[in-house]
Amino acid sequence: MMKRTFLSRAASVVAMSGLTLASALAADMPPAGYPDKPITIVVPFSPGSATDTSARIIAEKLGPRLNVPIVIENKPGASGTIGAAFAARAQPDGYTLILTSSSTHSATPALFRKLPFDPTGDFVHVIRIATIPMMLVVREDAPYDSLQSLVKATQSKPLNYAYGSPTSQIAGATFNTVAGAAANAVPYKSQPPAVTDLLGGHVDYLFADLSVVTSFMQSGKLRGLAFTGHERAKDFPKVPTILREPDVVQRFESLGMQVSPNTVGEHKAFAQKQREIWTQRAVDAKIEPQ
Repeated sequence: MMKRTFLSRAASVVAMSGLTLASALAADMPPAGYPDKPITIVVPFSPGSATDTSARIIAEKLGPRLNVPIVIENKPGASGTIGAAFAARAQPDGYTLILTSSSTHSATPALFRKLPFDPTGDFVHVIRIATIPMMLVVREDAPYDSLQSLVKATQSKPLNYAYGSPTSQIAGATFNTVAGAAANAVPYKSQPPAVTDLLGGHVDYLFADLSVVTSFMQSGKLRGLAFTGHERAKDFPKVPTILREPDVVQRFESLGMQVSPNTVGEHKAFAQKQREIWTQRAVDAKIEPQ
């Protein structure tokens, strides 16, 4: 049965806080007295991921306002589909929410032949938080000082690039296709473990959410070679935006970086459009569904 959602009091508080959350419930109106017990926010990625950080910010705001504990439950694995399936199977009573992303609900249909949940039917998106551009990073001691030098290096010896989410997988594959880079993809459950292996020298480069690699760049452990935002990152103005490269603009323009709509109807349309975009990006990058 398709689950319905309503703009619950919790979601309204999030909207006022400038954050975003999705709530799956069985009715259009909240039951009397809601909420009267702890609320769980499912995070389909590991602690330290951008989604996890956002969820904890939301929990910090929601708990005191709703006067109930907000529990963060990390369910990483299988590109976020384990957590999404867990939330889809939860009792639709408003006490299990999920913080979704372009990875879990837009990119996965292009990467998996069969999903353990219906991105369209099992959830109704309430509102979108914000956009998180990606950064292509290498170790600080890596011999690549520019995007061009990285690409040139792959042409003499295939490198290994890591990804920890469907969006970073497609971003990396798209970059390799457009730039003509020869590299082997190494998958991880989420982005933090991928960063750990990059630091340890087990992979050569990584596309990751900016929020995941910011502290490592600030401490001098990682170096950014390219940014996927339309403008340079405020904290890293020396890193060029890949969207200034004419042959890359068309591919990366649609990676979920637009200003978000704020109504349920607009967001539903946006999510559908994102599924179409990510599917096409996966086809262009020659990624075979698993």
